[in-house]
Amino acid sequence: MKRMLFVAAVAVCLAAACVAAGCGRTTEPEITLITPAGGPPSTEILISGSGFGDGTQKAEVRLDGKAIAVTSWSDTGIRATIPKDAPVGTRTVTVVSGDTTSKGYEFEVMEASPAPEPSQKTETKTQKEVIIAYCDANNMWHPVPEVKQGQMDGIVKVQASDIDPDWELWCRPIGEGDDIYFFLLEKVDGAWTVVKCDLRGGSWATEAPQQYGAPGDITIPPEPWWPGS
Repeated sequence: MKRMLFVAAVAVCLAAACVAAGCGRTTEPEITLITPAGGPPSTEILISGSGFGDGTQKAEVRLDGKAIAVTSWSDTGIRATIPKDAPVGTRTVTVVSGDTTSKGYEFEVMEASPAPEPSQKTETKTQKEVIIAYCDANNMWHPVPEVKQGQMDGIVKVQASDIDPDWELWCRPIGEGDDIYFFLLEKVDGAWTVVKCDLRGGSWATEAPQQYGAPGDITIPPEPWWPGS
């Protein structure tokens, strides 16, 4: 009798130890949520649920029955990565833990965003082009086409600063024998811009380029200076 009781006690202890160790585990893994619910190939997903085990036994995450890469595993959460060649559409994710497999959970594989096109460099205008655009915007041309062409052809550089090469002085005649427009140009972020423009007999008669930030070697030529003289 005592022997039978001893055997029964040992069996109970072994059964308890087996349960504690997970022997004969029949708990089916269950997926309750996948985050995000969809994404392009190579998306990392978090699979939440229960009964996944500790990953020491057979442990896989499958997408449409094919094992995919896993980066972390716990009984309630798994991180995995959707393969880069996964086809677009609704796919089924399952978790395999030991000899049991979870019910499928849907994940939407989306098309990957197209790669951004290489940025195109903005074409930088020359100093003369900048001056022509300035004159266009401010209606500074003679109405007679032949005279206007002469004005455009007469745009020339007067000075380039040796102190700061980002500053230059250009000019454009109004017409033969008339006064001259002087354009003070500065290069900002690689692009030339007109800082100040006026006639030699206008505000340039009392103002100096240095009032607009130009270095000291940029000056307005006095009369009777003329382009080409």
